[in-house]
Amino acid sequence: MELYLSREGSYLQKASPLEAGEAVPVKIDEGLSHFPFLGFGGAFTESAAHVYASLSEEDREAFLKACFSRDGLAYTFGRVCVGSSDFSLGEFDYTEGEDLSTFSFSHEDKKLIPMLLDAKKEAASLSLLASTWSPLALWKDNGQKCRGGKLKPEDYPKQAQYVALFRKEMEKRGLPVSCLTVQNEPEAKQTWESCLYSPEEEAALLKELKKENPDAEIFVHDHNRDNLRRRIDKILSLDSIDASGVAFHWYDRVAFEEVKKAVLEHPDKRFIFTEGCVETLTNDFAGEIGAYSSFLRYLENYIQDLNNGCTLFLDWNLLLDEKGGPNHVGNFCEAPVMMKEGKPFLLPSYYAIYHLSHFIRPGAKSLRLDSPLPDLFACGVINPDGKKVFAFLNRGEKAVLNVSGCIFALEKDQAATLLL
Repeated sequence: MELYLSREGSYLQKASPLEAGEAVPVKIDEGLSHFPFLGFGGAFTESAAHVYASLSEEDREAFLKACFSRDGLAYTFGRVCVGSSDFSLGEFDYTEGEDLSTFSFSHEDKKLIPMLLDAKKEAASLSLLASTWSPLALWKDNGQKCRGGKLKPEDYPKQAQYVALFRKEMEKRGLPVSCLTVQNEPEAKQTWESCLYSPEEEAALLKELKKENPDAEIFVHDHNRDNLRRRIDKILSLDSIDASGVAFHWYDRVAFEEVKKAVLEHPDKRFIFTEGCVETLTNDFAGEIGAYSSFLRYLENYIQDLNNGCTLFLDWNLLLDEKGGPNHVGNFCEAPVMMKEGKPFLLPSYYAIYHLSHFIRPGAKSLRLDSPLPDLFACGVINPDGKKVFAFLNRGEKAVLNVSGCIFALEKDQAATLLL
């Protein structure tokens, strides 16, 4: 038995359980998803790669160990962007005009590929998922990569071929991309790279992507939880839809029940979390960079979604500068690792992820914990080696818990990971 506790300013302190006493029992049930757990990871954006390239060799090694080693977050998955996103230094594509014969990876070879290859040295089994923020401007009805717009129907095949070429170039560099999402946030018209798709249009592009990428697992939605069921019910009900599962983000704030209901309604589909961050540092809910509120937000979201059947967690940017960038449209965000006084610095959100990712291994079988208290969030898994991992976050008053005979106390806003 091992117990690790965290509170503001004090993270992952090893503790001993209470010998005896009155405690609230935590009920453990079979998990909602029958899919094995895939793992945890983050996004290799151009911004992250740019900051990484600026580090000394010593600091690069420290960053890689913090995120990808078994002593750190033990990440086994990464997300990459097909072309530019807001977390790029500017807009870019891989072709001159729309001629796919000119497809070149020279842009990514400068910074992104070296970072990915270094990460893979630390985590040899690193898997990758790719998402498109916007097709080429020439293929869209608004003539630009930003501010929404739609992919022209006649260019759906070209977009699918473009993604296939991206995967081919990644494969050449020893970085196979096994998973895709059809489109990042297909209902969001943003000032940065974005593209709008109705459920029917997303399904049509999915079919083209599958033709060109028959070996890839392809996930639909890739947007917030609050619209998840409304959108995927339409997509998955259409004929000849071959989707491996559903991807979602957390920017709705609290729509956790939508994931639970969708998992129960679509038990043959895998559900994965593909993006979350403290996205607007000036909003009153976010606080300052590095605030403990970020620890609470991360852990509550991850625990709730894992308890409701999610089998993969991909954080947004792996590494950012002091401002939360670079970002070519000023959409600055927080990352679990950011620069401080010229060196990588671990923020509270890093330790929130550690409470789960360090202990839960790929292949784990999920358990479902029914919380006995309204402000207690809890989840669990059985690792392939048979060891059980439970995580807790108490947002209410002090609680004394009994988990399979192990008794321990949690103060308000305190977290725990228990290994049995």
